[in-house]
Amino acid sequence: IAAASGDQLSGPVFVDGKAETADASEYASNGPNNEVYLASGQSIVFALQTKIKPAGVYVSMKSPTGEVNVRYGSAGEVVNESTGLKYEERNMVTTSDMYYEIPENVLSWEKQQDGTWKTKVAVQIANTSTPGQGQILALTNLKVTYASAPTDNNGEVIFTTTQQQSQVAYTQIRDLMAELYADSYDTEIRSAAFATRTIDVNKTTELNVVTSTDANALIIRDKKGNVITPESISYEDKDGERHWKLTMTHKVSGIYIYKVSVEAAYGIMTDTPATVVAYVVPRSVVRPKPSMPKPPLFGWM
Repeated sequence: IAAASGDQLSGPVFVDGKAETADASEYASNGPNNEVYLASGQSIVFALQTKIKPAGVYVSMKSPTGEVNVRYGSAGEVVNESTGLKYEERNMVTTSDMYYEIPENVLSWEKQQDGTWKTKVAVQIANTSTPGQGQILALTNLKVTYASAPTDNNGEVIFTTTQQQSQVAYTQIRDLMAELYADSYDTEIRSAAFATRTIDVNKTTELNVVTSTDANALIIRDKKGNVITPESISYEDKDGERHWKLTMTHKVSGIYIYKVSVEAAYGIMTDTPATVVAYVVPRSVVRPKPSMPKPPLFGWM
C-alpha cells in the first residue's frame, strides 16, 4: 500500500480501471506470501530505483482461479505490434507461482546524477480478463538479479512511483478495458422523467431514472451539450433494475431539455440518450381568501 509524500509514493500503487481511487486493502492478502489479488480491470503500477543496474527484473504470478489474462509493460507507452515489446500479454493457466521477466525495453533504466539507476517509466501489471468471469491474478513476489553479487546493501530496491505515473496507468487500463470489452455491456436506460409535470421555479425537484443494474453513472447534458451536475444523486437496486434519484433546482422559468446518458464500467457509453423535459413555471401566488365581516353584537339588522 503506497503512502504519499507530495508527488512521491512509497510503494507500488493499486489502480482500479473502474474508479480513479481504489482501496488497496481490498486486493491485498495477509497470507504467508502477502499475495496481491487483482480482479479484471485492476492493476498494480510501480517504478524502481537501485544503486547498481540490475541484470533482470522478474515478477512471480499465478491464477488462483486457474486461468487469467495478464498484460505487463510500460505504463503510458504502447508498442508490441507482435512484438516490438514495451508490453507483453499472456493467457496464464497455472495455479502455481511462475516467474516472468519484465523486458529490458519496458524498464528503460536510466543512470541518475547521484550514480543510482532508475526506471524511466513505471511498470504496470494488469488483469485484462473478461469482466464478470471471476478470473483472478495473484502477484506473489518481485525478484531483481545482478550480473555480480551486490555488497553493502547495493542490491536494495526502492519503489519510486509518482502520482502522475499512477494517473497515466489508470487512464491506460481504463482505455484498454473499454477497447477490449465495449461489446460486453448491454447497459440501458429504461425510463427517465421528472417527478412532476410542471416545476416551480427555485423549487428543488426530483429526476427519476431507471437503468439496468450495470450502470455506473449518469451523464446529464443540456441542449447546448454542457454537462449538468445535479445537487444530489443516489440509487437503489430493486426488482432487477437500478432506480436513480437526482435533485435539481431551476432558477429561471422556461422549458429545459436534457439528454440523459448512462455509463457502464471503464467509461463505456452504451445507450442512446433519453430526452427529458422540465417545464419550469413561476411560483403560484396564493391569495388569502376574503374574510366575512364580523356580525354585530346583537345580530344583523
